Amino acid sequence: MVLIIFIFGPHFSEKVNDLLDNFDKSLIDFTRGEVKGGHQPIVPTKSIKEENLENKMQWNLYRCICLYYFASLSPKLEYKNMKCEFQVGKYKFKKTFSKLKKKGFLNFLNLKKKKFVEKFPSFTLNKNYKIKNIDYVHLREPSPEYLTEAELIDEMEKQKIGTDGSIPSHIFNLTRRGYVKVDEHRRIKPTRLGISLIDSLNEIIPDIVKPENRAKIEQFVKQIASGDKSYQAAIESALDFYREKLKYCNSNIDKVKDGFGKHFHLNKI
Repeated sequence: MVLIIFIFGPHFSEKVNDLLDNFDKSLIDFTRGEVKGGHQPIVPTKSIKEENLENKMQWNLYRCICLYYFASLSPKLEYKNMKCEFQVGKYKFKKTFSKLKKKGFLNFLNLKKKKFVEKFPSFTLNKNYKIKNIDYVHLREPSPEYLTEAELIDEMEKQKIGTDGSIPSHIFNLTRRGYVKVDEHRRIKPTRLGISLIDSLNEIIPDIVKPENRAKIEQFVKQIASGDKSYQAAIESALDFYREKLKYCNSNIDKVKDGFGKHFHLNKI
């Protein structure tokens, strides 16, 4: 087991020893997950010191690989919830408190979004409590974040768009053609050109921008590979679909221009 090489290591030995002392292989479900055809999980192969690496980035990557590996072999996180409902006049308020029972993988990975209390508050059912003070806090719901590269890949897999081999090339082509940009946080941000294209197509032929249609092309490829469909038949099916949409798009070119005009100042064509 890879864990053994970290028993006397310079960085993770204490926590790894605790993990080994309580390790129970029967509690780990090795059958979970779905085979996507990609490479095997990345695991550490030896214990090294930070100073043996060339820079901080290399150490952060190595540390990330180690901690995720240790977490994957850790017991499950366990916590208990206490749900409370309060009524003030005609208004009802709900609050959930969470208390940690077993840290599990939190020994290696922090769960920043989850807040735990040391102990549950001692409320009594149907008892009246005096309100000491009321604070008003004005909050504005933040705009949703753009998808990260990893989130986009996950969504493409769910929609059956592309394979492990082709998904990176799809994202690369979108970037190369100027429809999206990848920012410093690896989030995929649509450009004005990309937004204009989607707006225009969605206005006149909305079904062409649906993920189901792209998934059909991937299905054709799989049918060719399995021998259920000939290469020529698959090509003709795909071309017939897009040829019909292109003709309709050409006959409604003014609507396409209007869609781009919302985001660009277009010269007369």
